[in-house]
Amino acid sequence: MGARVIGLLLGMTIGMHTAAQQVESGERQGLLQATGTLYPGWMLNHHVRNNYAGGHFAYYFDDHYSFRGEFLGYVDAQTDEKYIRKHLQIQAGFGRHFPMKRWDPFIYAQMGLAGIELQGSTNAYLRPNVGLVAGTHYNVSRFFYFYAECEFIHMKDPERMDNLDQLLVTAGLGFQLPTKK
Repeated sequence: MGARVIGLLLGMTIGMHTAAQQVESGERQGLLQATGTLYPGWMLNHHVRNNYAGGHFAYYFDDHYSFRGEFLGYVDAQTDEKYIRKHLQIQAGFGRHFPMKRWDPFIYAQMGLAGIELQGSTNAYLRPNVGLVAGTHYNVSRFFYFYAECEFIHMKDPERMDNLDQLLVTAGLGFQLPTKK
């Protein structure tokens, strides 16, 4: 039994190493990535921490440039004080990548639209927003990558002369699929 487990682990290690050759040299054109994740966030103009669930997809149309789409849904506040009741958001934008073998630091500029309802209000609002995302990927294999990123989202408060700026962080395991040979 022990020899089989060791053989299986050795085979997986060799397989992951050979499957990652495409992204090891920085060749990412045609790569399609997707993930689902949790986003803990901090409101910068209020003393509230929020939790979001969502995900993103990205398509590399060049080794250094990609298009990304993202969706977020408000789950709940981490603190007793709450400012948001409901919040759904979509964003899309273009990114610049700086690949170094399996590492892929990146930065994205995004724009989007949010549907938001604040605590103590019965009105729902549709608001534009902009975002800036910075982070890194580490390609584990041809089909998986680890990621860590930080996102700044700027949006105007629909009921006050204030901003609803938030800083979100996330990390995890993503899935990728090469669409070109």
